[in-house]
Amino acid sequence: DLAFAWVNMDEILLEVAQRLRAYLAQNNVQLQIDNSLSRAFCDRVRVCEIFANLITNAVKYNDQSLKRVEVGAFLAEQG
Repeated sequence: DLAFAWVNMDEILLEVAQRLRAYLAQNNVQLQIDNSLSRAFCDRVRVCEIFANLITNAVKYNDQSLKRVEVGAFLAEQG
């Protein structure tokens, strides 16, 4: 079951980065987190899985010796 709630996306991303720390170091990856991701109404567990999958795929499909993964957000203009 999905458990929707307002969550801090920065906290989720930091949690995922911590969980993947050894994997990133082993693969010589620099993870850069840009901007504030703000809050979102979502399922925290599923969004953690999404971020983890996106980051590991970015590493897997990068053939550079020093891999760099950048995560950030662009907020749409309101109006």
